[in-house]
Amino acid sequence: MEIDMDIKDRINLLQRNGVISEETSSLAQKAIEWLSARGIDLEKEQTHMFLTHLVMALERKNRGEEVDDAVPSYMIEEAKASKGYYLAKDFLKFIEEENGVILPESEKVYILFHLCVLNKKEEKDD
Repeated sequence: MEIDMDIKDRINLLQRNGVISEETSSLAQKAIEWLSARGIDLEKEQTHMFLTHLVMALERKNRGEEVDDAVPSYMIEEAKASKGYYLAKDFLKFIEEENGVILPESEKVYILFHLCVLNKKEEKDD
C-alpha cells in the first residue's frame, strides 16, 4: 500500500518526528513556495527527492555536521551547461542571501546539479 503525501506534509512530518528543526521546516516551506512560483512541478517524485535532500542539507548545516567536500567534477560541468543553471543559482541565492544560510560548497554543488537535472526533466515533460 502506497501512501501519497504532498511535499509540504512530508516536511511537516519530518519536523513533528524530530528529524528536522522548526527553522529547517520553515525554510523548506519557503523553498517550496519559491520553486512552485517558478513552475517546478512539486508533485513529481524527483522533486520530492530533491527537496528531501535540500531539507537534510539544511538540517546538517543547522547541526554543524560536516559533509564530505569531494564533489565529482562532472556534476559541476553538467550543472553549468544546463539551461536551468541560472534558475538553480537564483535558488541558492534565495536560500543563502534571503534566509541567512551559508551552505558548504559541496552542498551547493549537489543542490545546483540536482535542481538542474530536475529542471531538465521539466523541459522534457513539457
